[in-house]
Amino acid sequence: MDLAEGKFRMEGSKGSVLVMNISGVILGMILGFFLLSVRLIFSPILFIVLVVVLISYMSWDYFNWRRNGVRALELDDNGIDLYKGEEKKLTRIEAKDITGMNISNKLGRRVVTIFTGGSAVKPLPGITFFTGPRIRVPEDAFDPKEFGVFIEKIRKFGSLSQQG
Repeated sequence: MDLAEGKFRMEGSKGSVLVMNISGVILGMILGFFLLSVRLIFSPILFIVLVVVLISYMSWDYFNWRRNGVRALELDDNGIDLYKGEEKKLTRIEAKDITGMNISNKLGRRVVTIFTGGSAVKPLPGITFFTGPRIRVPEDAFDPKEFGVFIEKIRKFGSLSQQG
């Protein structure tokens, strides 16, 4: 792969992840209220349980991203540097170590999964299971336009790393 402009760098932001999680809670509450009302089984206790579960999951997701999530990445001719967690701990993935990739777009949320020995198993359309070692890079923390450029570059990068 030729990166004429040098390294491609993408930096994430805590604010983006927080906004995505808060939006998810609000949309989940609206959807839950709608579904419970339409089915005529609306119960305040059921709705409260749904909201508590949703808030708990989104809170866990946010704090897990803060502790272990990809904060920044750099893509060059030889591999990918991932900076993870609050300390931005460096993880280097060499091009030769990449065994495959899965780029998914579900409900408007794009996720790049880079395999370093694992694989994707798709038993049914819309359902994907992952096995083995892998790195997930979700769009949540990054600018959508930058993430689109990252996907274009990683596709080229992945196809070239698999040939050699």
